[in-house]
Amino acid sequence: MPRLLTILICLLLLAGAVVASEIKVTIGQGELREIVGYSHAEPGKVYLILPLKIENNGYDAVDFSPAYCKITAEGFRYGDASIGQSLAQSGRPPLNGNTTLKNRENIEGYMAFEIPTGTIKYALTFQPSANDSYKIVYVRHM
Repeated sequence: MPRLLTILICLLLLAGAVVASEIKVTIGQGELREIVGYSHAEPGKVYLILPLKIENNGYDAVDFSPAYCKITAEGFRYGDASIGQSLAQSGRPPLNGNTTLKNRENIEGYMAFEIPTGTIKYALTFQPSANDSYKIVYVRHM
């Protein structure tokens, strides 16, 4: 009987490891544009347009807001450029609303960040809440 109990505990531990919760952020190929729809970047800046997919895999609920996405470039952090209508006008469905993703739900769309012209390296971060310690996995999709 103790051996059966040990095997059962091991199986439960393995099952728990397989269904570990995570938020998966898939980042597509970025585009740099001075003009998007009717929006013009400020002098010395361009819009970095990114296709994103954010998936909740295992958490009861994960809040999404464009404010939770930041770009770090050249040592500075940049928030959403808030040009959702211009993205839509240019044929790119924007991620411009707040929503809650339940387990196994995802959202897809585009976000734009206004960054300095000539920026080559950048990093996207998604931080749903300052108080929660979510496991976030970033995947580049070209």
